[in-house]
Amino acid sequence: GELDTLILVTLKAQAPPILKYLSEDNEMAGGILLSDGAKVDEVFNIATKLNDWSKKDGNQIAATQPNTFAGENSAAYTTVFEEKFGEPANTYSPPAYDCVTVFAYSLLYAQQSAGGTVDTFTAAHVKEGIRNFKESAQEGATDAVGIFTDAFASGAGLIAEGKTIKYSGASGEILFNEMGDRPSQGMIVFRIAEDGASWNAAEEWSSSDVTGD
Repeated sequence: GELDTLILVTLKAQAPPILKYLSEDNEMAGGILLSDGAKVDEVFNIATKLNDWSKKDGNQIAATQPNTFAGENSAAYTTVFEEKFGEPANTYSPPAYDCVTVFAYSLLYAQQSAGGTVDTFTAAHVKEGIRNFKESAQEGATDAVGIFTDAFASGAGLIAEGKTIKYSGASGEILFNEMGDRPSQGMIVFRIAEDGASWNAAEEWSSSDVTGD
């Protein structure tokens, strides 16, 4: 009772009936924040009074989605992805690519700190190596690398020299804070469009727009 904002983290199959209940049966007052998975146009076919509910005083609804196509290398990534797979990359394709790349770089960092020889990599090596992608470790790092194999080879060579790289990935700059989050992650905020039956990107910013403060 008396919630100011309800954060709905669910998949698209569950979102419409929950929003129908909140906006019609329960007549919740306040704010609703949807996860990316809950932001689907099918919501308006079931929760038919959601738009009317959002216009009442004190009510508002918004949805967020990571802006994974706003990095300096995102356009190159999406072009190659579509050429290779014959379909557009979805929201999670660029960060998935970056996860694998950061994982590989982490092993190279661990190998370098071990003197260049590691017989068997373990989870501890990843944990050790990934610290180099934290903000504290990036201080003084001047070598920036991009995406694809040539860039990875360049990054691997720099790490072998004992340097710390800055990785500008497919989804933007890759930095982690002490909580393991990406403080410079770009985001998009969606609200109900004027037609009352779809979502509209109301606010949008890239990783370069975010300071992490």
